[in-house]
Amino acid sequence: MQQIAELVNNAGHEVAFITTLHQDFSAYAISLNATQRNEWTKVKGRFKELTFNEPVEQLLLLASRVVEGRPQKENIGHIRQLIDIIGKSNAFPLRDYFEEEMAKKIWPLDLLSGSVLALALQQYGQNERSLFTFLNTDSFYGLDEFDAERQNFYGVANIYDYLSYNLYSFLGSKSNIHHTKWAEIKNALERVEGEVEDKEHMLYSTLIKTIGLLNIFSHAGAKLDKDFIVAYIELTSKLRGVGQAIENLEKRNLLGYNRYSRRFFYSETTLVNIEDAINEAGQEISRANNIVGFLNGYLPLAPVSAKRAYYERGTPRVFEYKITDDLYRASQPSGQVDGYINLVFSPNVTAAGILRESASQNQAVIYAHFLRVDDIRHCIEEIEKAEIARAKYASDKIIQRELGAIIDIQKSLLNYFLYEGFYDPESVRWYYAGRNITFENSRELNSFLSNIVDEVYPSTPIFKSELANRTKLSVAISTARKALLEAIINHENEEGLGITGFPPQRAIYLSLLRETGIHRLTEEGWILREIAEDEEDEYAFRPLFVACQAFIETTVGARRTVSEFYEHLQLAPFKLKKGFLDCWIPIYLLMKTDSFALYGQNGFIPEIDTEVLELLVKNPHQYSIKAFDTDGIKVRLFNQYRDLLSLTETNRTSNETFIKTIIPFFKFYRDLKPYVKQTRNVSRKAQLVRKALTDATEPEKLFFEDLPSGLGYDLIQLSNNPELLKQFSIDLQEAIRELRNAYEELLSRFEGIINSLWNNNNAFADYKAQLRQRYQGALKQYLLLPYQKTFYDRLCSPLDDRAAWLSSVAQATVGKTLDQITDKEVDQLQERFLNLIHELDNLNDMAMQNINLEQEEVFKFELTAPGSTVNQRIVRLPRNADPNFQQLEAGLSGMMETENRNTKIAILAKLLKQTLENEE
Repeated sequence: MQQIAELVNNAGHEVAFITTLHQDFSAYAISLNATQRNEWTKVKGRFKELTFNEPVEQLLLLASRVVEGRPQKENIGHIRQLIDIIGKSNAFPLRDYFEEEMAKKIWPLDLLSGSVLALALQQYGQNERSLFTFLNTDSFYGLDEFDAERQNFYGVANIYDYLSYNLYSFLGSKSNIHHTKWAEIKNALERVEGEVEDKEHMLYSTLIKTIGLLNIFSHAGAKLDKDFIVAYIELTSKLRGVGQAIENLEKRNLLGYNRYSRRFFYSETTLVNIEDAINEAGQEISRANNIVGFLNGYLPLAPVSAKRAYYERGTPRVFEYKITDDLYRASQPSGQVDGYINLVFSPNVTAAGILRESASQNQAVIYAHFLRVDDIRHCIEEIEKAEIARAKYASDKIIQRELGAIIDIQKSLLNYFLYEGFYDPESVRWYYAGRNITFENSRELNSFLSNIVDEVYPSTPIFKSELANRTKLSVAISTARKALLEAIINHENEEGLGITGFPPQRAIYLSLLRETGIHRLTEEGWILREIAEDEEDEYAFRPLFVACQAFIETTVGARRTVSEFYEHLQLAPFKLKKGFLDCWIPIYLLMKTDSFALYGQNGFIPEIDTEVLELLVKNPHQYSIKAFDTDGIKVRLFNQYRDLLSLTETNRTSNETFIKTIIPFFKFYRDLKPYVKQTRNVSRKAQLVRKALTDATEPEKLFFEDLPSGLGYDLIQLSNNPELLKQFSIDLQEAIRELRNAYEELLSRFEGIINSLWNNNNAFADYKAQLRQRYQGALKQYLLLPYQKTFYDRLCSPLDDRAAWLSSVAQATVGKTLDQITDKEVDQLQERFLNLIHELDNLNDMAMQNINLEQEEVFKFELTAPGSTVNQRIVRLPRNADPNFQQLEAGLSGMMETENRNTKIAILAKLLKQTLENEE
């Protein structure tokens, strides 16, 4: 199974695997050990189960078609009597077929035994298969063994015998959810067998079996009291003395009756009187107990999905239950919640009050007013009393079991009041928008929830994608969204955005952009465009475009965060899911980049890419949008900026033209080298223009305040004086040109330092070749220190790119590339470069002497003094000096031992100078 699942789940295989099971997937692992069951659970997780629970009424209908009972006149009278008995006690556990015609068709089964059989076979067997086995085979305790002389009907006790014999193994296993209750029946039968005479076994066992099965399969609202039990058994089994038998069992403490649940239970001997224990516990609780607090912790009310609305528009619409003792004043639903079902439990709330509140409510709220609050409160009190008594007698196992049974019964009764009356106008009344609503079943309620969604969220577009139209995107779909945005940026003009194969982003593209007509082929090619006409708005996206444009327009003159954009679309009449907005908002911003400016924590963002959009989706509160108030901008000044960019003049400004004008300025500054952004080796005007660009956070302020002010101009003067405006444009052009050329100037300056070695103006290829030739053949690289070796390697590098080669040599010289260098380091560059060249030259000169370093030591020195020429000498000494040399060296060293370093150097330098002069 696992291999099949892996094969089918492979996206490369277009295949679906569908099969049917005759029982729950987990049931196949019932005989496995814990480890094997865990492995089986993992296999189960690879499949999606679609559970089919056939209505139990269907089994009863099938039984009637097979049995086709033909009761005699006398039997028909008994049938009518039994229908009356069952009806008065509300004991029939099914919703349909409680009618005389059905009772005739299933005879000799009676309506109660037939419904119990159907429920049992659905719970323990295999529905129709087990039913037909019962009806068509000659099995022990089956229908063929019915004796019309001994019984009027094949009753509930007969059903017990059949189930116990044919399903014995399952009923006794812990896989049976009613395992404990069947064990109680068996235990009660064994006790009765030892307590009563043989001739009474039939009566007492029928009584025990009937009570046991009805306690399992009847609903909580059934009244299974003494009158009903006596009437039912005496009519179906022709047994007499049932009432006396019940009294005998109660006296012997084998049977008890709970007046709250109105049914019998099996009891055992204990020193504690259960009734007294419960009454005593009642002293510790108050009728003022909070019913809402109890129900909030008790009711397992999962949110309800409005199915039709989801199917039609693709957006999940979820209603959350709110349990209150007063009307819920709804706040705006948020997150995955789109509306509320308010369950009101209070006798003080009136229909008129609910009508008024619901009429004034503009949120998606429907009210359910429970009328049987006193009955519900009574059940809660009985549960709480039993819990208190249970805690008090924790060591008494019998009390624990009996009180546990009482709690279960009371909870069943509470469930009956809460759920069975959900669609009964006598128990619950529904209100919405100032009117009373009635529902027959959950299907009608769910359909009405979809109507509410249509009314409150009418502008929701149609976007059917389980991948993206949800509250939170998975990691895989978030990655697909990023890939989709990348495709839009790079391949908008291609069919299908250039997406090949069938990755998740293609599915999102098809449902969100292609099918809706947002990405379509026009005369200009494939483009993203707004849905502007109702005739082309098949998927109802036009209201969304209108709302998005309206939000952009509200940002004129004042920024608004992207998180506000999210909130705007998460309210009615849209209430879009965040997963959808995580896809839609970045796409819309890409479509409308010419209509607004985007700002991050570091100011204006001139270019929007996928990285920016990913951060925007993750932290929308850190990004803001602003459209420009272009009406007050001076057109002539604006056109001067456009002239700088070689753009055509415009008679009026717009957001689109403004964005296209400002972005090149910000890109220009962004692309400047770090050296250019800090150097002072440019003019004062260039520095002021650079500072204005550095500090700019608002494009409007940069254009019409900071740049003119930095160059010494006033906006009013520029507006009134055309000549001054022209001069401003010239000054700005010169400053920008100077900044643009500053890095090239630095490269040329460094080239000048290099060419100073030959006092010539060589081109890049020439001085590079001369440097290589300067040290080729003689210089011994293994004699170089690490920094000298690095410098030498950079000089001889095969790089053909002038800027890259110069920058790499500079890094070996001062530790930084030219684009990162500071003005101070520029000043150090010449001295450090020439020193390194000088060091290499000295080493090169020594290498040319054909020295044997294993036998000789070699030195090169250079002595310079004012008024004299430079003296350079290479001194070679044998490593094994003669004794006279060693003695003289030791004598000089000993005489200067007490002198400081500078004195020693001065004495030696003077002696060296005199010696060289004497040679001349």
